[in-house]
Amino acid sequence: MLKAPTPSLAEWSEMVAGDISHILRFSAEFNFTGQPAITLTGGFDKRGTPMGFQLVGKHLSEHLLLRAGHACQSSTDWRARHPVLD
Repeated sequence: MLKAPTPSLAEWSEMVAGDISHILRFSAEFNFTGQPAITLTGGFDKRGTPMGFQLVGKHLSEHLLLRAGHACQSSTDWRARHPVLD
């Protein structure tokens, strides 16, 4: 599992201004293979910025990912919170 601090808006703007291939590595594999994936809110870091996580399933397992996503979203209030803007 990759743990990296959530970039600030300024850091994000700088990152996407140039080569974004380092960001695409998190989803490109699943786009190419057609595997279902879902990204969910995973809480907030110590700066108050949102974090997320991605679940990836086997082919044709969308229903399981949606059930897992619903369970995660129902068990926390993260989806209702707003990030701290810098």
